[in-house]
Amino acid sequence: MQTSNSVFITQPVPSNSQSDGISTSGLCAIASCNATLELHHIPSAATAHLKEALPVWHPQLDLNNGADPSARSDLSSPKTQLFSSIPFSAGECQSAWTHLTAFEHEGRCLRPSAQALTQLWRSVLSASLAEAIDLSSMFHTRDLCAAVEDEGYPLALVEAVVARLLPEGEDLADGWARVDREKCVRWSGMVILEARGGAGMATAEFLEEWANALPEVWRGEARLESIKVGEGDADAEGIR
Repeated sequence: MQTSNSVFITQPVPSNSQSDGISTSGLCAIASCNATLELHHIPSAATAHLKEALPVWHPQLDLNNGADPSARSDLSSPKTQLFSSIPFSAGECQSAWTHLTAFEHEGRCLRPSAQALTQLWRSVLSASLAEAIDLSSMFHTRDLCAAVEDEGYPLALVEAVVARLLPEGEDLADGWARVDREKCVRWSGMVILEARGGAGMATAEFLEEWANALPEVWRGEARLESIKVGEGDADAEGIR
């Protein structure tokens, strides 16, 4: 914000009742700033904050117990309560929640590990092939959930992955979905890198594993330029 005027930070305060008995409210200046302020929006800030707050769920954990026992129990709260404890708008929190494929399970808010996502995505690809579900076309999420139900993954996590890969502007309100090619290509490559946890990996080996993690028609899209990250890119958080 560029201004030559004084800037006051105010908060509402109650005032005394008027003679007619009607209460009014006013404003009280609690601070002022005499310098120039320049505000910068950081797109990945909410994602980084939420990622730190959410306990991690691994495939090998007992679903009845939920998150990693070492995680802070006060953060395993319902989604609405979690959002209210984070200093970002509800829209920013929801966007970060979708980006992290976070999900609710038995009253707990969790985010899957990269290993969980790679395993689940392999199951999704296999199930879609076996059940003739074209991920690039419209399909119903209940059909996909039913196809992977025997794998033991929380259905909320399956839906979270689908929501993460939806084209911009679309949602799961009616249960119908389709996977966005560009998002799927980038996301699958990033997840594989994060699952490696910084371990060395030959480029050819990575590209082969990445291509195998894509629907057949998109395997040629597994190229290094598809996963370049820039400043403020939320995807970079998982591979630093």
